[in-house]
Amino acid sequence: MKKQLFFYGVAIYWFFSNTAHAQTSNSLPAANPQKSNPAISLNLLTLGRIAEQGGSENAERPNGFLFQEAELRLSSNIDTYFRGDAVLAIHQEDGEFELHPEEIFVETLFIPSATLKVGKFYAQFGRHNHLHTHLFPFVDQPISNKIILGEEALNEIGIALSYLVPVSWYMEVIAQAFSATNEVVFNSPSNNDLAAIGYLRNLWELSPASTIELGIGYGTGKNNNTDTSQIYIGSITYKWRPIKKTLYKSFLWTAEYLGSSIGSASGQQTIGGITSWFQWQFARRFWLQGRGEYLGLPDAQIDSTQKYSALFGFVPTDYSAIRLQYDITQEPTTNQTVHGLTLQLNVSLGTHPAHHY
Repeated sequence: MKKQLFFYGVAIYWFFSNTAHAQTSNSLPAANPQKSNPAISLNLLTLGRIAEQGGSENAERPNGFLFQEAELRLSSNIDTYFRGDAVLAIHQEDGEFELHPEEIFVETLFIPSATLKVGKFYAQFGRHNHLHTHLFPFVDQPISNKIILGEEALNEIGIALSYLVPVSWYMEVIAQAFSATNEVVFNSPSNNDLAAIGYLRNLWELSPASTIELGIGYGTGKNNNTDTSQIYIGSITYKWRPIKKTLYKSFLWTAEYLGSSIGSASGQQTIGGITSWFQWQFARRFWLQGRGEYLGLPDAQIDSTQKYSALFGFVPTDYSAIRLQYDITQEPTTNQTVHGLTLQLNVSLGTHPAHHY
């Protein structure tokens, strides 16, 4: 573990320090001498959990205080043509701490209306897949994303091209290709196989205070059965935030369907699920949220799962949050209703890049 941390730390520091040197060696004036180059941030997530069945020895999510994740991020413009981003994540697995590169990529700054990205990164596929853990709308990820795309989501090594279509509304087309190394849906035994994903995002302004977004996506690639897997997604999101910033109120609602079809010698296995959630900021530092999930669409080839979550959040600043989440889950194997309560502390140190809209 210490050797891994030292290796990644030295490699990333060398990359960005040389980037900073290249920028200053061209005698360009510093935009802000108080800012570090690269911008460095650290996010910490800890949990306290009480749930039925969480006290058993083989519980998937045990009760007690847990270290959820630490995320170290370095970001910088390399020059006027490229920018770089590196994210290292530390998790606790079976009592041991593990370090792995979550995202390390370079993307272009100079192509008009388009961005080319190369490296290891989260695929843009729906409202949730591209989010880091500390940006999850709730303490945990949706069941559909976890079962269909895996615990680590679609986060592979590849290339992505996004293009802003010149129309009267916001339309973005994203084409992505990456190694078929996903743990669930694109897990080809051959290193030569690739998976491809396309995603279309449309955003309309309904009023000065509200927008609506529609997204659809499709992907295909080889799986562990040396057959073809397909994934598809559709989402709708409504956002409202008053023009007067002193009101400290906002509302967001999202509904998303995610499905997959995995081919094998015995036929196609289809899995799908729908997730819907809302986030309501009713005061300057307080949020209420709700989420409903159903996994088992379009048919019952797998045991269906239902889950309902309610969340109360105290968010004093953009750098800290305390969130209390209550879950009711209908377990498919035991057909029992399981109740759980989770308390999360989410804090960030340092300069953090802007998040997706």
